[in-house]
Amino acid sequence: MDAFTQTKFSLEEIVGALTGTALVHNWSECLEHSQLSMERQVSLKKWISEYRDQFVEQLRDIEYEEQLETMLALRYIEIRANWNGINTQIQFQMFRGQEPDSDLLARGSLISSMITELEKFIGVEDKDQVDTFLDSPLIGDGVGLIKVDSNKVTILGPNRVLIQKGSA
Repeated sequence: MDAFTQTKFSLEEIVGALTGTALVHNWSECLEHSQLSMERQVSLKKWISEYRDQFVEQLRDIEYEEQLETMLALRYIEIRANWNGINTQIQFQMFRGQEPDSDLLARGSLISSMITELEKFIGVEDKDQVDTFLDSPLIGDGVGLIKVDSNKVTILGPNRVLIQKGSA
């Protein structure tokens, strides 16, 4: 299966979604409803903006559609993995009877908003494959190798191909 071919998109559409007023407004609302100081809110808004800007810069450097799809796949997996890590940490804080760290809650919300925008460009089947991969423990049929060719990403388990994105 080619990288995210169920949904066709352009660089301008992706960049527009990531830099548009809807996402920035959502980030502002997330931070306004947090329990963080204004100084910390400003710092986190700068952090998420820089995170997004780095992604946009990478996308703008891509010359070919197939490579754009591969970069989108790689960054989506990275961002979702980042969110999973934050969410897991929050869950364990709560499991231990602690109040979840406000900074982590805000980071998770900011990243979640970015994921929501990215998912507009990802087919349901592709999203489900990424979710399954990230939500599965890395044991048994877990990851054995992540192989990246010029425009193809393959995630191999010990016994099978778990995810393959891009064209040969």
